[in-house]
Amino acid sequence: MINTSGSSSSDGLPFKFCSNHKLLHTYDFVTILTCIVNGASSPVAVAGNSLILASIWRNPSLRTPTYTFLGFLALADFFIGLLGQPFYVIYRVADLKGYDKLYCVASAVAHSIVPYLVILTASTLTSMAVERWLVMSRRNSLITVRRVYFIESALLIVPVPYMALRRLPGMDEYFDVPVDSIMEGCMGFCFLAIFTLAYFRVFRIIRHHQQQVHSSASIAGQSVIHFEKYKRSVYSILWIVALFVLSYSPYLLSTILVKALNVSYETSLIVLHIGTTSMLISSTLNPFLYVWRLRDVRQEAKKVIRKILGKLRTLL
Repeated sequence: MINTSGSSSSDGLPFKFCSNHKLLHTYDFVTILTCIVNGASSPVAVAGNSLILASIWRNPSLRTPTYTFLGFLALADFFIGLLGQPFYVIYRVADLKGYDKLYCVASAVAHSIVPYLVILTASTLTSMAVERWLVMSRRNSLITVRRVYFIESALLIVPVPYMALRRLPGMDEYFDVPVDSIMEGCMGFCFLAIFTLAYFRVFRIIRHHQQQVHSSASIAGQSVIHFEKYKRSVYSILWIVALFVLSYSPYLLSTILVKALNVSYETSLIVLHIGTTSMLISSTLNPFLYVWRLRDVRQEAKKVIRKILGKLRTLL
């Protein structure tokens, strides 16, 4: 995942392609552009996700399983903005300027932090879908806030085998296949299958409930209100997943096309860096989506902002 480092030449230093001046200039332009985009979005991701975390932490009524999962999503995005994007910018600038030692260190950090957090985000989104299914099935006692912490602790281990295998030297040559791509595909298929099954069950429950509402006027109004609230949360999670898919699709498509079309090394780096940037800026967009779709978070975020502005006015 995001194997977009400037590949190395036989002497182990970053490969500098100079056979095609047009591609070289395009690569430099894309590098500068992606560095500017990631450099500008990084502080926004840190501030936005900090606001979401503060909103959930401040309000006891938001300490529910769903919002706890959401807090872990915001925490992963926070660290992408705090560490992933800055180190990505550093290693791309180091590659452009030829700072070999800085390039190696920053590249290793970026290529460790970002894939780990991406897998953690995907697994958390899948867990949220299962949690909504259990709640809509009236088995909400199975998922508690304490159990969410336990689940997230277990999910922290999920990316470890992938991260370990992709760091082993010569894995592709030993198996004669791109091992990291196969593992990414397997994990992606598992997450997608579980998510699809959970939401298939959820929408069956929604459809069944709507049929009951239309056929019987004796359903208690309070239960209908609660069900509508759960249904809104289901669609809110779908919006979050849609943004995740839209942000990560350019990278996934670029890796597939690069390998399928067997394009030149220079062109593949240009395409992959654009896809990687699309993937990274999702951490900046997510807080805006949470505030837009989740009324409780929006109201609490307004309170946090007013409190911060009040303190700033006092200091000034």
